[in-house]
Amino acid sequence: MATPSDKKEAQQQQYEALDANDKGLFDNWVRAFKTNLGIGRTPAEKQQASARHQFEKDKSDCERCEKTRDHLLKNSPIILFMTEHLKDSGYTVTKEKMPCM
Repeated sequence: MATPSDKKEAQQQQYEALDANDKGLFDNWVRAFKTNLGIGRTPAEKQQASARHQFEKDKSDCERCEKTRDHLLKNSPIILFMTEHLKDSGYTVTKEKMPCM
């Protein structure tokens, strides 16, 4: 039966047998999994990654909200009806008056 040190040595030999391109692909794969799983990162790095992920999610949500709002203001019969009647009553509805939160 192979010992853990024998397995590690065999894995190291397999890695060294890879050409430079395959090593690069393998290293990128390992780095991606470590990043996604949080392995080998300090609590500060995990917090930064979490904050960066939340920022990107918020940015994406905001862009989707603005796109939907703009589409509805131009194409939704109900929204067009309401904005037309609000305009008739003296209140102009614009996208600037409807910020996405």
